[in-house]
Amino acid sequence: MIHEDITDRRRTDNAIRNIAAGVSAKTGESFFCDLVIYLARVFGADYAFVGVLDEKQADSIRTQAVCAHGRIVSNITYCLRGAP
Repeated sequence: MIHEDITDRRRTDNAIRNIAAGVSAKTGESFFCDLVIYLARVFGADYAFVGVLDEKQADSIRTQAVCAHGRIVSNITYCLRGAP
């Protein structure tokens, strides 16, 4: 008999389904804003963001949307060097 605990995998699968359901009808900036809010909520995080490499500064990330304590806040650009 083999027993495998799949609790974490199920939790992650459910989180992804909930996020997808919450943002599936959105596009553009609205999509990213809703996405970071759902990510923070589902994972119990104070902060969540989606970012892309900055075209002008290859060692920096420019955010598309930032959620802080359940609210959308201004986008930021930050250097990858030394970032967690």
